[in-house]
Amino acid sequence: MKVNRALRARRLVQPALAALLALTVSPAVAQNCAKMDVVKVQEYTGYIVNLTTWVAMDQGILKKYCIEPQIIAIPSAPAAFAASVQGGVDFIMSSTDTTFIPASQGLDVKIVGSINNTIFYAMIVGKHLKLTPEQLQYPAVIKALEGKTIGVNAFGASMDGFARYTVRAAGADLSKYKWVAYGAFPNGVAGLTNGTIDAIEASGDAMDIAAATTGGTIVADFRDKETIKKLPQVAAITGANMMWVSPTAFVKKNPEVVRRFVDAQNETIAWICDPKNFDAVVKVVAQKAPSPEGVPERDALTVERVRHYIVQLSPNSSRKAMDEWNQFVVSEKRMPKPVDIDALIWEGAKGMMIP
Repeated sequence: MKVNRALRARRLVQPALAALLALTVSPAVAQNCAKMDVVKVQEYTGYIVNLTTWVAMDQGILKKYCIEPQIIAIPSAPAAFAASVQGGVDFIMSSTDTTFIPASQGLDVKIVGSINNTIFYAMIVGKHLKLTPEQLQYPAVIKALEGKTIGVNAFGASMDGFARYTVRAAGADLSKYKWVAYGAFPNGVAGLTNGTIDAIEASGDAMDIAAATTGGTIVADFRDKETIKKLPQVAAITGANMMWVSPTAFVKKNPEVVRRFVDAQNETIAWICDPKNFDAVVKVVAQKAPSPEGVPERDALTVERVRHYIVQLSPNSSRKAMDEWNQFVVSEKRMPKPVDIDALIWEGAKGMMIP
Protein backbone atom coordinates (compact mmCIF):
# COMPACT_ATOMS: atom_id res chain seq x y z
CA MET A 1 0.00 0.00 0.00
CA LYS A 2 1.26 3.45 -0.85
CA VAL A 3 1.35 5.76 2.13
CA ASN A 4 2.17 9.42 2.52
CA ARG A 5 5.84 10.03 3.40
CA ALA A 6 4.74 11.86 6.50
CA LEU A 7 2.85 8.77 7.61
CA ARG A 8 5.75 6.45 6.88
CA ALA A 9 8.04 8.61 8.99
CA ARG A 10 5.77 8.13 11.99
CA ARG A 11 5.26 4.37 11.89
CA LEU A 12 6.58 3.56 15.33
CA VAL A 13 5.33 4.85 18.65
CA GLN A 14 8.24 4.98 21.04
CA PRO A 15 7.81 3.21 24.38
CA ALA A 16 9.54 6.16 26.02
CA LEU A 17 6.65 8.40 24.97
CA ALA A 18 4.17 6.23 26.81
CA ALA A 19 6.37 6.29 29.89
CA LEU A 20 6.64 10.07 29.74
CA LEU A 21 2.90 10.49 29.39
CA ALA A 22 2.29 8.16 32.30
CA LEU A 23 4.13 10.57 34.57
CA THR A 24 1.42 13.18 33.99
CA VAL A 25 -1.38 10.93 35.20
CA SER A 26 -2.78 11.31 38.71
CA PRO A 27 -2.84 8.24 40.96
CA ALA A 28 -5.66 5.87 40.13
CA VAL A 29 -8.88 6.47 41.96
CA ALA A 30 -10.85 3.82 43.78
CA GLN A 31 -12.82 1.35 41.67
CA ASN A 32 -15.89 1.64 43.91
CA CYS A 33 -17.91 4.78 43.22
CA ALA A 34 -20.51 6.15 45.59
CA LYS A 35 -22.20 7.40 42.43
CA MET A 36 -21.45 7.87 38.75
CA ASP A 37 -21.25 11.48 37.59
CA VAL A 38 -22.95 11.89 34.22
CA VAL A 39 -21.25 14.43 31.95
CA LYS A 40 -22.10 15.55 28.42
CA VAL A 41 -19.13 15.06 26.11
CA GLN A 42 -18.93 16.38 22.55
CA GLU A 43 -18.24 13.87 19.81
CA TYR A 44 -17.32 14.43 16.17
CA THR A 45 -19.09 11.31 14.93
CA GLY A 46 -16.90 8.86 13.06
CA TYR A 47 -13.79 11.00 13.47
CA ILE A 48 -10.55 9.73 15.03
CA VAL A 49 -10.09 12.89 17.10
CA ASN A 50 -12.53 11.24 19.55
CA LEU A 51 -10.02 8.43 20.11
CA THR A 52 -9.28 9.14 23.77
CA THR A 53 -12.96 9.17 24.74
CA TRP A 54 -13.67 6.00 22.74
CA VAL A 55 -10.79 4.13 24.34
CA ALA A 56 -11.58 5.49 27.81
CA MET A 57 -15.07 4.04 27.44
CA ASP A 58 -13.92 0.79 25.84
CA GLN A 59 -11.31 0.12 28.53
CA GLY A 60 -13.48 1.26 31.43
CA ILE A 61 -11.11 4.10 32.34
CA LEU A 62 -13.82 6.75 32.62
CA LYS A 63 -15.88 4.32 34.71
CA LYS A 64 -12.89 3.82 37.00
CA TYR A 65 -12.90 7.56 37.60
CA CYS A 66 -16.65 7.44 38.35
CA ILE A 67 -17.53 9.27 35.14
CA GLU A 68 -20.40 8.23 32.90
CA PRO A 69 -20.15 10.07 29.57
CA GLN A 70 -23.25 11.07 27.69
CA ILE A 71 -22.04 11.45 24.11
CA ILE A 72 -23.36 14.53 22.29
CA ALA A 73 -22.79 14.55 18.53
CA ILE A 74 -21.88 18.09 17.42
CA PRO A 75 -19.93 18.54 14.14
CA SER A 76 -17.98 21.71 15.00
CA ALA A 77 -16.54 23.57 17.99
CA PRO A 78 -18.53 26.79 17.31
CA ALA A 79 -21.75 24.76 17.40
CA ALA A 80 -20.62 23.05 20.59
CA PHE A 81 -19.89 26.37 22.28
CA ALA A 82 -23.34 27.59 21.30
CA ALA A 83 -24.86 24.44 22.79
CA SER A 84 -22.85 24.85 25.99
CA VAL A 85 -24.53 28.16 26.77
CA GLN A 86 -27.77 26.28 27.45
CA GLY A 87 -26.05 23.41 29.23
CA GLY A 88 -26.13 21.15 26.18
CA VAL A 89 -22.52 20.01 26.55
CA ASP A 90 -20.03 20.02 29.43
CA PHE A 91 -16.78 19.05 27.68
CA ILE A 92 -16.03 20.55 24.27
CA MET A 93 -13.30 19.34 21.92
CA SER A 94 -11.88 22.54 20.48
CA SER A 95 -8.72 23.64 18.74
CA THR A 96 -6.78 26.54 20.20
CA ASP A 97 -8.10 29.15 17.78
CA THR A 98 -11.74 28.13 18.09
CA THR A 99 -11.32 28.36 21.87
CA PHE A 100 -9.75 31.80 21.80
CA ILE A 101 -12.30 33.35 19.46
CA PRO A 102 -15.49 32.80 21.51
CA ALA A 103 -13.53 33.67 24.67
CA SER A 104 -12.53 36.98 23.06
CA GLN A 105 -16.23 37.61 22.39
CA GLY A 106 -17.13 37.18 26.05
CA LEU A 107 -17.98 33.49 26.29
CA ASP A 108 -17.03 32.39 29.80
CA VAL A 109 -15.13 29.11 29.38
CA LYS A 110 -12.01 27.42 30.73
CA ILE A 111 -9.38 25.24 29.09
CA VAL A 112 -9.30 22.17 31.33
CA GLY A 113 -7.11 19.66 29.47
CA SER A 114 -5.01 18.88 26.41
CA ILE A 115 -5.80 16.27 23.74
CA ASN A 116 -3.07 16.69 21.13
CA ASN A 117 -0.52 19.36 20.35
CA THR A 118 0.26 19.00 16.65
CA ILE A 119 -1.30 20.84 13.71
CA PHE A 120 -3.05 18.20 11.62
CA TYR A 121 -4.72 19.91 8.68
CA ALA A 122 -4.48 19.36 4.93
CA MET A 123 -6.36 20.04 1.72
CA ILE A 124 -7.61 17.32 -0.62
CA VAL A 125 -7.98 18.21 -4.31
CA GLY A 126 -10.59 16.40 -6.35
CA LYS A 127 -9.55 13.84 -8.94
CA HIS A 128 -12.02 15.37 -11.41
CA LEU A 129 -9.83 18.46 -11.82
CA LYS A 130 -7.16 16.36 -13.55
CA LEU A 131 -4.29 18.55 -12.36
CA THR A 132 -0.72 17.68 -13.30
CA PRO A 133 1.82 16.59 -10.66
CA GLU A 134 3.42 20.03 -10.95
CA GLN A 135 0.09 21.77 -10.39
CA LEU A 136 -0.54 19.64 -7.31
CA GLN A 137 2.56 20.98 -5.55
CA TYR A 138 2.08 23.66 -2.92
CA PRO A 139 1.88 26.63 -3.46
CA ALA A 140 1.27 26.07 -7.22
CA VAL A 141 -1.93 24.14 -6.42
CA ILE A 142 -3.53 27.25 -4.95
CA LYS A 143 -3.15 29.05 -8.29
CA ALA A 144 -4.59 26.00 -10.06
CA LEU A 145 -7.65 26.15 -7.77
CA GLU A 146 -8.43 29.78 -8.54
CA GLY A 147 -12.14 30.16 -9.33
CA LYS A 148 -12.87 26.73 -7.85
CA THR A 149 -14.94 25.71 -4.84
CA ILE A 150 -13.21 24.97 -1.53
CA GLY A 151 -15.19 23.23 1.20
CA VAL A 152 -14.76 23.43 4.98
CA ASN A 153 -16.78 21.85 7.77
CA ALA A 154 -18.15 25.15 9.13
CA PHE A 155 -17.42 28.82 8.59
CA GLY A 156 -15.51 30.18 11.58
CA ALA A 157 -14.23 26.74 12.55
CA SER A 158 -10.55 25.90 12.69
CA MET A 159 -10.66 24.09 9.34
CA ASP A 160 -12.08 27.20 7.74
CA GLY A 161 -9.33 29.33 9.24
CA PHE A 162 -6.55 27.02 8.08
CA ALA A 163 -8.01 26.61 4.59
CA ARG A 164 -8.05 30.38 4.17
CA TYR A 165 -4.57 30.72 5.68
CA THR A 166 -3.28 28.10 3.23
CA VAL A 167 -4.67 30.13 0.33
CA ARG A 168 -3.49 33.48 1.68
CA ALA A 169 -0.01 32.16 2.51
CA ALA A 170 0.39 31.26 -1.17
CA GLY A 171 -0.12 34.93 -2.04
CA ALA A 172 -3.64 34.41 -3.39
CA ASP A 173 -6.78 36.52 -3.03
CA LEU A 174 -9.49 34.76 -0.98
CA SER A 175 -12.24 36.45 -3.00
CA LYS A 176 -11.16 34.52 -6.12
CA TYR A 177 -12.35 31.23 -4.60
CA LYS A 178 -15.84 29.94 -3.85
CA TRP A 179 -16.24 28.89 -0.21
CA VAL A 180 -18.84 26.41 1.03
CA ALA A 181 -19.51 24.79 4.42
CA TYR A 182 -20.11 21.08 3.93
CA GLY A 183 -21.04 20.22 7.54
CA ALA A 184 -20.39 16.60 8.48
CA PHE A 185 -17.29 15.08 6.88
CA PRO A 186 -19.17 12.54 4.67
CA ASN A 187 -20.83 15.50 2.93
CA GLY A 188 -17.42 16.87 2.02
CA VAL A 189 -16.34 13.52 0.63
CA ALA A 190 -19.58 13.28 -1.38
CA GLY A 191 -19.01 16.74 -2.83
CA LEU A 192 -15.45 15.85 -3.77
CA THR A 193 -16.69 12.64 -5.39
CA ASN A 194 -19.44 14.18 -7.50
CA GLY A 195 -17.45 17.29 -8.36
CA THR A 196 -19.67 19.85 -6.67
CA ILE A 197 -16.69 20.68 -4.44
CA ASP A 198 -13.22 20.93 -5.97
CA ALA A 199 -11.14 20.78 -2.79
CA ILE A 200 -11.88 20.25 0.89
CA GLU A 201 -9.96 21.04 4.05
CA ALA A 202 -9.74 18.19 6.54
CA SER A 203 -7.99 17.35 9.79
CA GLY A 204 -6.95 14.43 11.98
CA ASP A 205 -7.01 11.46 9.63
CA ALA A 206 -9.90 12.68 7.49
CA MET A 207 -7.58 13.70 4.67
CA ASP A 208 -6.28 10.12 4.38
CA ILE A 209 -9.82 8.76 4.23
CA ALA A 210 -10.93 11.36 1.68
CA ALA A 211 -7.96 10.72 -0.60
CA ALA A 212 -8.39 6.94 -0.44
CA THR A 213 -12.15 7.16 -0.99
CA THR A 214 -12.23 9.67 -3.84
CA GLY A 215 -8.86 9.19 -5.53
CA GLY A 216 -8.10 12.82 -4.73
CA THR A 217 -4.69 14.18 -3.79
CA ILE A 218 -3.55 15.48 -0.39
CA VAL A 219 -1.84 18.87 -0.73
CA ALA A 220 -0.64 21.51 1.72
CA ASP A 221 -0.30 18.81 4.38
CA PHE A 222 0.63 20.40 7.71
CA ARG A 223 1.81 17.00 8.97
CA ASP A 224 4.64 17.09 6.42
CA LYS A 225 7.86 18.81 7.49
CA GLU A 226 8.61 20.02 3.95
CA THR A 227 5.24 21.77 3.80
CA ILE A 228 5.79 23.33 7.22
CA LYS A 229 9.01 24.91 5.93
CA LYS A 230 6.84 26.91 3.52
CA LEU A 231 4.43 27.86 6.30
CA PRO A 232 6.50 29.20 9.22
CA GLN A 233 3.41 30.40 11.05
CA VAL A 234 2.21 26.80 11.32
CA ALA A 235 5.59 25.79 12.72
CA ALA A 236 5.31 28.53 15.34
CA ILE A 237 1.93 27.35 16.66
CA THR A 238 2.88 23.67 16.77
CA GLY A 239 2.81 22.60 20.41
CA ALA A 240 -0.84 23.39 21.11
CA ASN A 241 -3.94 22.32 19.25
CA MET A 242 -6.93 20.25 20.40
CA MET A 243 -8.03 20.73 24.00
CA TRP A 244 -10.88 20.10 26.38
CA VAL A 245 -12.89 23.23 27.17
CA SER A 246 -15.76 23.58 29.64
CA PRO A 247 -18.17 26.37 30.62
CA THR A 248 -16.74 28.20 33.61
CA ALA A 249 -20.00 27.77 35.52
CA PHE A 250 -19.76 23.99 35.12
CA VAL A 251 -16.12 23.97 36.26
CA LYS A 252 -16.87 26.06 39.36
CA LYS A 253 -19.78 23.83 40.31
CA ASN A 254 -18.02 20.53 39.57
CA PRO A 255 -14.24 20.97 40.01
CA GLU A 256 -13.64 17.39 41.17
CA VAL A 257 -15.72 15.98 38.32
CA VAL A 258 -13.66 18.02 35.86
CA ARG A 259 -10.43 16.86 37.47
CA ARG A 260 -11.46 13.20 37.32
CA PHE A 261 -12.58 13.52 33.69
CA VAL A 262 -9.26 15.05 32.63
CA ASP A 263 -7.24 12.56 34.71
CA ALA A 264 -9.12 9.74 32.99
CA GLN A 265 -8.39 11.24 29.58
CA ASN A 266 -4.69 11.62 30.43
CA GLU A 267 -4.46 8.04 31.66
CA THR A 268 -6.10 7.00 28.41
CA ILE A 269 -3.49 8.86 26.36
CA ALA A 270 -0.74 6.96 28.18
CA TRP A 271 -2.59 3.69 27.57
CA ILE A 272 -3.05 4.42 23.86
CA CYS A 273 0.62 5.35 23.43
CA ASP A 274 1.82 2.10 24.99
CA PRO A 275 2.84 -0.05 21.99
CA LYS A 276 1.47 -3.22 23.57
CA ASN A 277 -2.05 -1.76 23.27
CA PHE A 278 -1.77 -0.86 19.59
CA ASP A 279 -3.93 -3.72 18.27
CA ALA A 280 -6.67 -2.91 20.79
CA VAL A 281 -6.64 0.73 19.68
CA VAL A 282 -6.93 -0.32 16.04
CA LYS A 283 -9.91 -2.47 16.97
CA VAL A 284 -11.67 0.49 18.61
CA VAL A 285 -11.08 2.69 15.57
CA ALA A 286 -12.28 -0.06 13.23
CA GLN A 287 -15.53 -0.15 15.20
CA LYS A 288 -16.07 3.58 15.76
CA ALA A 289 -14.52 5.10 12.64
CA PRO A 290 -13.92 2.32 10.10
CA SER A 291 -12.18 2.98 6.83
CA PRO A 292 -14.86 3.17 4.11
CA GLU A 293 -15.96 0.00 2.39
CA GLY A 294 -14.56 -0.41 -1.10
CA VAL A 295 -11.31 1.38 -0.31
CA PRO A 296 -8.28 -0.63 -1.49
CA GLU A 297 -6.49 -2.32 1.43
CA ARG A 298 -9.08 -1.08 3.88
CA ASP A 299 -7.58 -2.71 6.97
CA ALA A 300 -4.11 -1.39 6.13
CA LEU A 301 -5.55 2.11 5.81
CA THR A 302 -7.06 1.83 9.30
CA VAL A 303 -3.70 0.77 10.75
CA GLU A 304 -1.93 3.69 9.08
CA ARG A 305 -4.56 6.14 10.31
CA VAL A 306 -4.07 4.92 13.89
CA ARG A 307 -0.25 5.02 13.66
CA HIS A 308 -0.39 8.54 12.35
CA TYR A 309 -2.80 9.86 14.96
CA ILE A 310 -1.32 8.26 18.06
CA VAL A 311 1.90 10.26 17.83
CA GLN A 312 -0.11 13.48 17.93
CA LEU A 313 -1.65 12.80 21.34
CA SER A 314 -0.37 14.70 24.36
CA PRO A 315 -1.69 15.68 27.80
CA ASN A 316 0.43 18.85 27.58
CA SER A 317 0.25 22.10 25.65
CA SER A 318 3.03 24.59 25.01
CA ARG A 319 2.50 28.04 26.53
CA LYS A 320 4.76 29.56 23.86
CA ALA A 321 2.72 27.93 21.11
CA MET A 322 -0.47 29.29 22.66
CA ASP A 323 1.05 32.78 22.62
CA GLU A 324 1.82 32.29 18.93
CA TRP A 325 -1.76 31.15 18.34
CA ASN A 326 -2.96 34.34 20.01
CA GLN A 327 -0.96 36.51 17.61
CA PHE A 328 -1.82 34.32 14.63
CA VAL A 329 -5.58 34.52 15.11
CA VAL A 330 -5.40 38.30 15.56
CA SER A 331 -3.22 38.68 12.45
CA GLU A 332 -5.79 36.66 10.50
CA LYS A 333 -8.43 39.16 11.71
CA ARG A 334 -10.46 36.40 13.31
CA MET A 335 -10.53 38.24 16.64
CA PRO A 336 -9.76 41.91 17.43
CA LYS A 337 -7.14 41.47 20.17
CA PRO A 338 -5.26 38.74 22.05
CA VAL A 339 -7.04 36.89 24.84
CA ASP A 340 -5.72 36.56 28.38
CA ILE A 341 -4.42 33.00 28.15
CA ASP A 342 -3.61 32.67 31.85
CA ALA A 343 -7.17 33.64 32.78
CA LEU A 344 -8.54 31.22 30.20
CA ILE A 345 -6.71 28.19 31.63
CA TRP A 346 -8.45 26.57 34.60
CA GLU A 347 -6.36 26.67 37.76
CA GLY A 348 -6.57 22.90 37.95
CA ALA A 349 -5.08 22.60 34.47
CA LYS A 350 -2.01 24.77 35.01
CA GLY A 351 0.09 21.63 35.31
CA MET A 352 -0.64 20.67 31.72
CA MET A 353 1.29 23.70 30.46
CA ILE A 354 4.87 23.30 29.31
CA PRO A 355 7.19 26.06 27.99
